[in-house]
Amino acid sequence: MKLLKLFKKIGKKFIGCICIIILISFVLNYIRSLIPLFIGKVFESVGQESNSTSTLPSFINNLFLGKDKSSQIFLVFICIIVTCAVRELVNIVLDLLVGYNRESIGFELQNQFYDRVQQLPYSYLNRVETGDLIQRATNDINRVRQFYGNSFP
Repeated sequence: MKLLKLFKKIGKKFIGCICIIILISFVLNYIRSLIPLFIGKVFESVGQESNSTSTLPSFINNLFLGKDKSSQIFLVFICIIVTCAVRELVNIVLDLLVGYNRESIGFELQNQFYDRVQQLPYSYLNRVETGDLIQRATNDINRVRQFYGNSFP
């Protein structure tokens, strides 16, 4: 129960960043789905069927209207390269945000832990070995960091 309260408390501080990460994840998945659609457009352009319906979004499909087959294939090639570049840029931004969020949450937990240790009675600190406290702080906080870091794509 204490762990759940701690996650709620820390989650409130970072809810904006978490929402941005989730939004960027949806955008990244949408961008990833465009590549197979572009490849399908190549087969559609090369094939004999000129009246087939494309599954590309209409704003992208309008780029191909009125072009001959070679121009369409070249345009699909350019679109695939641009889509891959945008996908990688969005992926980098997502990785940076997840890393920032993970380290910020770990830093916050670490500060709260050390504040709590400093408030403990002197008799408890004499009884418990220092190595155990340090090991517990390091391992538990690193596990939480890994949990947050691995929870997001």
